Amino acid sequence: MYATVPLGELAAMKWSASFVPNVHFYTKRPEGQNGLDGLMTLDGTYSFNDDYSLTASVYYRPLWYNTGQRFRLGGLDVNGNRQDPTFSSQQGLVELGYAYLYFSAAVTENLNIDLYAEHRRDLSATNPFILFNEDETSYGLVLSTSL
Repeated sequence: MYATVPLGELAAMKWSASFVPNVHFYTKRPEGQNGLDGLMTLDGTYSFNDDYSLTASVYYRPLWYNTGQRFRLGGLDVNGNRQDPTFSSQQGLVELGYAYLYFSAAVTENLNIDLYAEHRRDLSATNPFILFNEDETSYGLVLSTSL
């Protein structure tokens, strides 16, 4: 399930925003686990002509998780003393940010070449932010054809 909203045209670029929520439930473990993975994007596309376009995107992806509450029966410690039952749970938030640059070219009517660079970053990271550095950036070349 997702929602995309066209925002219109500004500075010769077409703008849109998207929200893609994903809810996860895991039940194979006795303590249970659930989470919400929400992806929010802002995209701007500039078309040079019908064959060439450049898209820039900024993504924000918060991941909320909760591993549920576990009950552990109290057992005996090394001295033979009975331990009390305990409850435990873990929850948290991981925030990721993305910057994405995508160039698309139509070589023929049925063949496209797409070049892209994507920078991924944990927003709570303490290392300095350097856009498109070698540790947090991936590059790609995609050839696609239609029949």
